[in-house]
Amino acid sequence: MEMLENISVGWDRRGARAAEVEFIGMRLGLLKKADRLLPELYYRKGLTFREIGLLTGVEERTVARRIRVLKERLLGEEYISIVRRKGEFSEVELEVAYDHLVLGRGYRKVAKRLGMTEREVVRMIKRLKVQGSRLREGQRFKVQG
Repeated sequence: MEMLENISVGWDRRGARAAEVEFIGMRLGLLKKADRLLPELYYRKGLTFREIGLLTGVEERTVARRIRVLKERLLGEEYISIVRRKGEFSEVELEVAYDHLVLGRGYRKVAKRLGMTEREVVRMIKRLKVQGSRLREGQRFKVQG
């Protein structure tokens, strides 16, 4: 009897995994083409980390880490709340948000890539996070009310 309970739990996990993969698949469109390669090979093509590593010349553990980190960031609401209101942000702010919140680049790398000072990037990210959290709180409020 106990074995049957474990089987149903396994099926529940598979269903949750399928839903997660579908959700991530929808959010892959938020990534730029170059950043989309690894997760697309994994989620849409069904390749293993090892196969992706062999194809791309990237260490298997590195592939796994990059996909895991991107998945966590795509499932998070921090960047999504900003994208939903992208008309309220400048192109530079959206680039900074993408580089830092999705790709996980540090302040210095973001600043160098966009030709800004590190201090400007820090201030912009703080402002984006505050505005993003206000947007998320507003969405929660609307759902509850």
